[in-house]
Amino acid sequence: MAQRNDNLILIAAVIFTAVFAIALAPTAQAATIAQWSFEANDFLADSSGNGNTLANNGATAVEDPHAGAPGTGVASFDGVNDWMRTAANLDLSPYSQIRVSWWQKVAAASAGIVWEHSPSFVGEPGAIIADVNDGGNASRGKIGVWGANPAVSGANINLDQYVNAYNSTWEHVAVEIDLDATNGADVVKLFLNGSPTGIPTTAQTANLTSFLDDVLYLGTRGGTGTYLTGSIDELVIQSIPEPGTIALLFAAAMPLLLLRRRNG
Repeated sequence: MAQRNDNLILIAAVIFTAVFAIALAPTAQAATIAQWSFEANDFLADSSGNGNTLANNGATAVEDPHAGAPGTGVASFDGVNDWMRTAANLDLSPYSQIRVSWWQKVAAASAGIVWEHSPSFVGEPGAIIADVNDGGNASRGKIGVWGANPAVSGANINLDQYVNAYNSTWEHVAVEIDLDATNGADVVKLFLNGSPTGIPTTAQTANLTSFLDDVLYLGTRGGTGTYLTGSIDELVIQSIPEPGTIALLFAAAMPLLLLRRRNG
């Protein structure tokens, strides 16, 4: 009878510890840092509630409904001098894993910059950029994470993924960037219309430290050029949650399980 009671007490203790661990564990959902839907009646608003309002410099709110987007409004850029930016800095420095997703509709392989977090990524460790104009590889849209190269002053390290995304139709693009990754192929993961895609990166993680606390530009490099010809919709920036719920549960329960084994 004593052995049975001990077992019941142990089971109760494990359940209590597991429930407590789950309560303390990180949520499994990504946290939205900023979200812009570009609806005409609220064109510049950040619908995440975090106050990351945009400032507009010529971009047009147009109606262009498409499957997958909840509204009908989009931001259209003429490729001449249209651009947008966050009215204040968008601070991504507290995060080491983020996901940026958006809808885009562009017609040319050299359509310009979709977004860039900093006035220019050049020699700017932690700056990130998405464009549809990959220099010598103009047939590919580019997603890049850049860091300062300690061997060459002011130079950049290209941790980028490539994908064709300029078909004059609405396409959904998402990029996940993990600065804590040790495998180069895991630093940047690119998705097109929900499917993993792109050319694998190279391992350069030692030179990446953190994201920036800087202005996010849409459709331009710093408001001075490389203007986008096309449209953007539903741009969302999220922090990717740390895995940990299951691990924390087992970690919390393990001492009790070991105690059971020792006493058994």
